[in-house]
Amino acid sequence: MSAIDLPEGSSSKLARVGRLIATTVVRLPYRVRVHHAERIPRTGPLVLVANHSSLVDGPLLYGMLPRNAAFLIKTELFRGALGWFLRRIGQIPVRRGEPDRTPLLAAVRVLR
Repeated sequence: MSAIDLPEGSSSKLARVGRLIATTVVRLPYRVRVHHAERIPRTGPLVLVANHSSLVDGPLLYGMLPRNAAFLIKTELFRGALGWFLRRIGQIPVRRGEPDRTPLLAAVRVLR
């Protein structure tokens, strides 16, 4: 995995740390089993759409994916140390309820 898989300004090393943290935080209190992980390509463009229902879903997906991932995340989470960390691990802030092409264009750059 490389920083090429992530938005500009991201760190692939911090992304690995983020995935390790997400995996640890989710696997300690829950029995998580991943089925058919082999169906997720290790390289190349991939769009994963998740309809999540809790705060655990995002870190769960991020930690369990066998590759780097850049998610569109509500901009409210991009404050302080968490915001710095989210940007450095390749996450893309999106303002909900407002028209803004910037996050979508950033996601397209990652896919290319």
